[in-house]
Amino acid sequence: MCGDDITWRSSLKKGDLVDALDRSNQRYLSTIVQPEERPNATMPLAKVGFRVYHPEGDKDDTMGRFFGYSESCDEFIG
Repeated sequence: MCGDDITWRSSLKKGDLVDALDRSNQRYLSTIVQPEERPNATMPLAKVGFRVYHPEGDKDDTMGRFFGYSESCDEFIG
């Protein structure tokens, strides 16, 4: 993995939007819901929510209203 790629991934924070690939190889505009801090990790991990927060979203959770999938579909992705 390229050093710049690790730097970019390490800089992700809660609420950042990313283009994420789920286990079925489907791409979704997604939200970082929990970056994982692991010192000396080879690859940074983040818990990704396959949803986008928006005031007019049709669902809600503790972070607000959103469009997309609920937290039961969240995944830790490297």
